[in-house]
Amino acid sequence: MDRNNLAFDPDAIMDQLADSDLGEDFDDDNDWHPPGQLTNSSSDNEDEQEARNSTVASPSSSNKWIRRRFVGKTMPTLISEPTEEVLTPSEYFDRYFTEEIYELFAFNTNVYYQSSFNKQLNPPVTATEIKKFFGINGILGCIRYPRIKMVWMQRFRSCIAEAMARERFFLLRVNLHIVDKGSVSPEIQTQNKLWLVQPLIDAVRGRCLQIPNLTFQ
Repeated sequence: MDRNNLAFDPDAIMDQLADSDLGEDFDDDNDWHPPGQLTNSSSDNEDEQEARNSTVASPSSSNKWIRRRFVGKTMPTLISEPTEEVLTPSEYFDRYFTEEIYELFAFNTNVYYQSSFNKQLNPPVTATEIKKFFGINGILGCIRYPRIKMVWMQRFRSCIAEAMARERFFLLRVNLHIVDKGSVSPEIQTQNKLWLVQPLIDAVRGRCLQIPNLTFQ
Protein backbone atom coordinates (compact mmCIF):
# COMPACT_ATOMS: atom_id res chain seq x y z
CA MET A 1 0.00 0.00 0.00
CA ASP A 2 1.16 3.51 -0.75
CA ARG A 3 2.40 5.38 2.33
CA ASN A 4 0.60 8.55 1.26
CA ASN A 5 -2.74 6.72 1.26
CA LEU A 6 -1.86 5.05 4.62
CA ALA A 7 -1.58 8.41 6.34
CA PHE A 8 -5.23 9.22 5.54
CA ASP A 9 -6.77 5.75 5.98
CA PRO A 10 -7.58 4.97 9.69
CA ASP A 11 -8.50 1.34 8.98
CA ALA A 12 -5.19 0.71 7.30
CA ILE A 13 -3.33 2.26 10.22
CA MET A 14 -5.06 -0.03 12.74
CA ASP A 15 -4.29 -3.06 10.57
CA GLN A 16 -0.61 -2.12 10.51
CA LEU A 17 -0.53 -1.72 14.30
CA ALA A 18 -2.20 -5.09 14.80
CA ASP A 19 0.46 -6.78 12.66
CA SER A 20 3.34 -5.03 14.43
CA ASP A 21 5.35 -6.32 17.49
CA LEU A 22 3.86 -3.76 19.84
CA GLY A 23 0.79 -5.85 20.54
CA GLU A 24 -2.45 -4.77 22.07
CA ASP A 25 -1.10 -4.23 25.59
CA PHE A 26 1.64 -1.79 24.69
CA ASP A 27 -0.27 1.26 25.88
CA ASP A 28 -1.98 -0.45 28.80
CA ASP A 29 -1.43 1.43 32.02
CA ASN A 30 -3.27 0.00 34.96
CA ASP A 31 -2.41 2.97 37.13
CA TRP A 32 -3.76 5.56 34.75
CA HIS A 33 -7.28 6.92 35.21
CA PRO A 34 -9.16 9.52 33.27
CA PRO A 35 -9.01 13.03 34.70
CA GLY A 36 -11.67 13.71 37.29
CA GLN A 37 -12.21 10.02 38.10
CA LEU A 38 -11.18 8.93 41.62
CA THR A 39 -9.34 5.69 42.19
CA ASN A 40 -10.62 2.95 44.45
CA SER A 41 -7.31 2.53 46.32
CA SER A 42 -7.98 5.23 48.90
CA SER A 43 -11.46 3.93 49.62
CA ASP A 44 -10.14 0.38 49.89
CA ASN A 45 -7.50 1.48 52.41
CA GLU A 46 -10.12 3.24 54.47
CA ASP A 47 -12.31 0.13 54.50
CA GLU A 48 -9.39 -2.04 55.61
CA GLN A 49 -8.46 0.39 58.39
CA GLU A 50 -12.05 0.50 59.60
CA ALA A 51 -12.27 -3.29 59.65
CA ARG A 52 -8.98 -3.51 61.55
CA ASN A 53 -10.12 -1.01 64.15
CA SER A 54 -13.36 -2.88 64.67
CA THR A 55 -11.48 -6.10 65.55
CA VAL A 56 -9.32 -4.46 68.25
CA ALA A 57 -10.94 -4.91 71.61
CA SER A 58 -11.35 -1.78 73.62
CA PRO A 59 -9.55 -1.76 76.98
CA SER A 60 -11.71 -2.87 79.83
CA SER A 61 -12.41 -0.37 82.53
CA SER A 62 -11.80 -3.06 85.18
CA ASN A 63 -8.05 -3.38 84.34
CA LYS A 64 -6.56 -0.87 86.74
CA TRP A 65 -3.33 -0.74 88.75
CA ILE A 66 -3.88 -1.22 92.46
CA ARG A 67 -1.34 -0.06 95.03
CA ARG A 68 -0.82 -2.88 97.49
CA ARG A 69 1.71 -3.48 100.24
CA PHE A 70 4.41 -5.99 99.29
CA VAL A 71 4.54 -9.10 101.47
CA GLY A 72 7.76 -11.09 101.04
CA LYS A 73 8.52 -14.68 101.93
CA THR A 74 10.46 -15.59 105.03
CA MET A 75 14.09 -16.38 104.22
CA PRO A 76 15.77 -19.35 105.93
CA THR A 77 17.98 -18.55 108.88
CA LEU A 78 21.64 -19.49 108.60
CA ILE A 79 22.83 -21.68 111.44
CA SER A 80 26.57 -21.95 111.82
CA GLU A 81 29.13 -22.45 114.48
CA PRO A 82 30.71 -19.40 116.10
CA THR A 83 33.24 -17.85 113.75
CA GLU A 84 36.77 -18.88 114.65
CA GLU A 85 39.74 -16.60 114.49
CA VAL A 86 41.43 -16.00 111.16
CA LEU A 87 44.69 -17.90 110.83
CA THR A 88 47.76 -17.23 108.73
CA PRO A 89 48.13 -18.95 105.33
CA SER A 90 50.80 -21.29 106.69
CA GLU A 91 48.55 -22.29 109.59
CA TYR A 92 45.74 -23.18 107.21
CA PHE A 93 48.20 -25.13 105.08
CA ASP A 94 49.36 -27.10 108.13
CA ARG A 95 45.81 -28.26 108.71
CA TYR A 96 45.95 -30.24 105.47
CA PHE A 97 49.66 -31.12 105.43
CA THR A 98 50.02 -32.45 108.92
CA GLU A 99 53.18 -33.57 110.67
CA GLU A 100 52.31 -37.18 109.85
CA ILE A 101 52.38 -36.36 106.14
CA TYR A 102 55.89 -34.90 106.39
CA GLU A 103 57.07 -37.92 108.35
CA LEU A 104 55.59 -40.23 105.72
CA PHE A 105 57.34 -38.31 102.94
CA ALA A 106 60.68 -38.44 104.75
CA PHE A 107 60.47 -42.17 105.53
CA ASN A 108 59.46 -43.30 102.03
CA THR A 109 61.97 -40.99 100.36
CA ASN A 110 64.77 -42.65 102.32
CA VAL A 111 63.38 -46.08 101.44
CA TYR A 112 63.17 -45.24 97.74
CA TYR A 113 66.73 -43.89 97.64
CA GLN A 114 68.11 -46.97 99.38
CA SER A 115 66.23 -49.36 97.07
CA SER A 116 67.40 -47.46 94.00
CA PHE A 117 71.11 -47.01 94.86
CA ASN A 118 71.66 -49.83 97.40
CA LYS A 119 72.88 -47.37 100.00
CA GLN A 120 71.41 -45.08 102.61
CA LEU A 121 70.91 -41.42 101.98
CA ASN A 122 73.46 -39.45 103.95
CA PRO A 123 72.25 -37.55 105.84
CA PRO A 124 68.78 -39.09 105.94
CA VAL A 125 65.84 -36.94 104.97
CA THR A 126 63.86 -35.51 107.89
CA ALA A 127 60.34 -34.13 108.20
CA THR A 128 61.76 -30.62 108.71
CA GLU A 129 63.69 -30.92 105.48
CA ILE A 130 60.52 -31.97 103.64
CA LYS A 131 58.81 -28.84 104.98
CA LYS A 132 61.58 -26.69 103.59
CA PHE A 133 61.34 -28.50 100.27
CA PHE A 134 57.63 -27.71 99.92
CA GLY A 135 58.22 -24.12 101.00
CA ILE A 136 60.93 -23.66 98.37
CA ASN A 137 58.62 -24.99 95.66
CA GLY A 138 55.96 -22.52 96.76
CA ILE A 139 58.39 -19.61 96.46
CA LEU A 140 59.67 -20.84 93.10
CA GLY A 141 56.13 -20.63 91.79
CA CYS A 142 56.22 -16.86 92.42
CA ILE A 143 59.75 -16.17 91.17
CA ARG A 144 60.06 -16.01 87.40
CA TYR A 145 63.60 -17.13 86.82
CA PRO A 146 64.44 -18.79 83.49
CA ARG A 147 66.21 -21.60 85.34
CA ILE A 148 65.77 -22.92 88.87
CA LYS A 149 69.54 -23.01 89.47
CA MET A 150 69.67 -19.22 89.20
CA VAL A 151 68.14 -19.02 92.68
CA TRP A 152 71.42 -20.25 94.16
CA MET A 153 73.62 -17.89 92.13
CA GLN A 154 75.49 -15.24 94.09
CA ARG A 155 73.81 -12.28 92.38
CA PHE A 156 70.31 -13.74 92.92
CA ARG A 157 70.94 -15.29 96.31
CA SER A 158 67.82 -15.37 98.48
CA CYS A 159 66.24 -17.13 101.43
CA ILE A 160 65.96 -20.29 99.33
CA ALA A 161 69.72 -20.68 99.15
CA GLU A 162 69.96 -20.14 102.89
CA ALA A 163 67.31 -22.79 103.63
CA MET A 164 68.71 -25.62 101.48
CA ALA A 165 71.71 -26.31 99.28
CA ARG A 166 71.13 -26.58 95.56
CA GLU A 167 72.30 -30.19 95.17
CA ARG A 168 70.24 -31.28 98.16
CA PHE A 169 67.12 -29.70 96.66
CA PHE A 170 67.51 -31.52 93.35
CA LEU A 171 68.28 -34.76 95.20
CA LEU A 172 64.97 -34.55 97.06
CA ARG A 173 63.17 -33.52 93.90
CA VAL A 174 64.22 -36.71 92.12
CA ASN A 175 63.69 -39.15 95.00
CA LEU A 176 60.62 -37.70 96.73
CA HIS A 177 58.06 -40.44 97.52
CA ILE A 178 55.15 -40.88 99.91
CA VAL A 179 54.49 -44.55 99.12
CA ASP A 180 56.78 -47.56 99.34
CA LYS A 181 56.56 -48.90 95.80
CA GLY A 182 57.57 -52.39 96.91
CA SER A 183 54.61 -52.68 99.29
CA VAL A 184 51.93 -52.00 96.66
CA SER A 185 50.70 -54.98 94.67
CA PRO A 186 50.54 -54.88 90.87
CA GLU A 187 46.75 -55.25 91.03
CA ILE A 188 46.37 -52.06 93.05
CA GLN A 189 48.79 -50.25 90.77
CA THR A 190 46.65 -51.25 87.79
CA GLN A 191 43.31 -50.38 89.38
CA ASN A 192 44.32 -47.10 91.01
CA LYS A 193 46.07 -44.65 88.69
CA LEU A 194 46.84 -42.36 91.65
CA TRP A 195 48.37 -44.96 93.94
CA LEU A 196 51.69 -43.06 94.16
CA VAL A 197 49.96 -40.12 95.90
CA GLN A 198 46.95 -41.89 97.45
CA PRO A 199 48.02 -41.26 101.10
CA LEU A 200 48.24 -37.53 100.39
CA ILE A 201 44.80 -37.54 98.74
CA ASP A 202 43.30 -39.38 101.71
CA ALA A 203 44.85 -36.93 104.19
CA VAL A 204 43.56 -33.84 102.38
CA ARG A 205 40.13 -35.38 101.85
CA GLY A 206 39.93 -36.37 105.52
CA ARG A 207 40.62 -32.79 106.53
CA CYS A 208 37.96 -31.50 104.13
CA LEU A 209 35.39 -33.82 105.69
CA GLN A 210 36.14 -32.31 109.11
CA ILE A 211 34.99 -28.87 107.99
CA PRO A 212 31.49 -28.24 109.45
CA ASN A 213 28.68 -27.86 106.96
CA LEU A 214 26.46 -24.78 106.98
CA THR A 215 22.84 -25.68 107.73
CA PHE A 216 19.59 -23.75 107.26
CA GLN A 217 16.28 -23.92 109.04
